Amino acid sequence: MKKTCFFVLGLILSAITLSSCEKCIDCKYQYKLAGEDTSKVYPQVCGSSKELDKQESMVNAEAAIDNGATVTCERK
Repeated sequence: MKKTCFFVLGLILSAITLSSCEKCIDCKYQYKLAGEDTSKVYPQVCGSSKELDKQESMVNAEAAIDNGATVTCERK
């Protein structure tokens, strides 16, 4: 009985550990500056989903300032 409980506990702890892995996001956007194509690439940010959402929102806000550039974010 004890072996079964320890086994189940081990499975639960493994599931929790694997589900809380850090994710990363890479964002960039292109826009025109003085008639020339320009791009802005952000460093990779890793963290929780909330941190990644915050990074993506920040990039979208900056892109809106640069003539409404289109943002490309890739989550890994």
